[in-house]
Amino acid sequence: MKYILFLFILNLSVFASGGPDLKPVDHKILNMIYNYQLDEAETLIDKFLKEDPDNLKYHYLFMNVGLVKNTKLRDEAPMDKKDTVKDSLQKMLIKYAENLIDKYEDRDLTVDEKFYLGSIHGFLGRFYGVDGSWMAAFSNGKTGRNMMEEIIELHPDYNDAYLLPGMLNYYADRLGGFIGFVAAILGFSGDRAEGLKYLKRAADDGVLTKPIAIMLLAETYDRMESNEFDSLPYFEQMYKLYPGNLHFVNWYCRTLLELNDLQKVKQIIENDSLGNIYPYVKASYYGAVGEYVKSNEMLKTVLNEDAGMWRWLLENAKMQKFKNHFLLNEIEEAKKAMKDLSERNIIAADRMFEDMSLTKEMIKFKMDVGLNNEDDVKDFVKSYQDVEDKYYQAFYNFHLGEYNYRQRNYSGAQKYFKEAIRSFPEAFSYDSYKYLIHIYKISDVAENDVENLIDEIEENDYDRLEFSVRDLSVKYNL
Repeated sequence: MKYILFLFILNLSVFASGGPDLKPVDHKILNMIYNYQLDEAETLIDKFLKEDPDNLKYHYLFMNVGLVKNTKLRDEAPMDKKDTVKDSLQKMLIKYAENLIDKYEDRDLTVDEKFYLGSIHGFLGRFYGVDGSWMAAFSNGKTGRNMMEEIIELHPDYNDAYLLPGMLNYYADRLGGFIGFVAAILGFSGDRAEGLKYLKRAADDGVLTKPIAIMLLAETYDRMESNEFDSLPYFEQMYKLYPGNLHFVNWYCRTLLELNDLQKVKQIIENDSLGNIYPYVKASYYGAVGEYVKSNEMLKTVLNEDAGMWRWLLENAKMQKFKNHFLLNEIEEAKKAMKDLSERNIIAADRMFEDMSLTKEMIKFKMDVGLNNEDDVKDFVKSYQDVEDKYYQAFYNFHLGEYNYRQRNYSGAQKYFKEAIRSFPEAFSYDSYKYLIHIYKISDVAENDVENLIDEIEENDYDRLEFSVRDLSVKYNL
């Protein structure tokens, strides 16, 4: 009898170590949530909670619905209503989570239940953080992290448990000012490298936490570290797993457009059978590939409705309208569009008028690089003669660097990015440094080149590149 009991306990331990006990319908619900099928997911969750109100798994999944719904509704809301929408849903989710914690915190919990309750503490910490209630945010985060660390200590292969400690480890290392002070009072400390390692484990091997981990890694590299290159695999993964997630598929497209990777955006738009690509993204893409009339048609929707448009996207859309008219030789319309531009964009528009022929040649060259039109790029390079305009010297070198980078000619790419920095650092140094950092990470270069790059970045006070620079220092033992 004792032997049978021992085997039973052993089997429980092994089972728990692999992650939460899930049914096929649970995977279905998770897939629905992150594909924006929120009503369908909520209907199933409600059904299971009516059958078993104490099942923490479905309360946990409901919190996932709330997290995604918050993003979706905020994206859809007009600019002046975004905060109201966010605050209303946040209050409901905070109350829901607090009630659950009050109900379950003194109970004896299974490993899975401890994971769900610890995750709910994590959700609550996140909601309080967005609300600016930092003491409550860190207190709940710490409780949730402690619960996950208890699980990891007993069941190191319980991969979903790594998400929350990973997230808190990363952010605690990045905190400063008052928020960092509050975190220190509560005994919070962090380690960026450890945090990223844990997040990657949840993204690679987690089940319930996989989508959140992927989203966090994309967001962390892109927004927190200004490192689009390392964010792209996570955007790509999110797009493949959850193509219905409007927020991420459109963010992915915007990131690709910023990197002038027009070929990939083209494939996404052509395969958009669900109609998930926002008019703003389509307008930007059509403008980038020379379909200016089509771009203007999309912009009518964007500029007339201003539905859910963030201010910086709206400014970009206005600039795109000006460019479209300019490149269509509709000069009077272009000048009218200039009146709505920001001060910074007016300066850029004025530069385009200084040498209209050269401007159009350079924009065409950028488009050919983005679409990987190799013959056109090579023809332009052969016929190119250096111009007096320093801005367009840099423009040419930057996009030629981009082309060489795509061809994996990293030594050539380095040369052209450095030329772009020398010619017109005000406009091209930051983006060139990002490429150079990435090239130095994925290839081997002279230690002196790395040291010079780090010195230049530090001299320019490009603080957002700090952690990418730190990774370089680790690689080259500097």
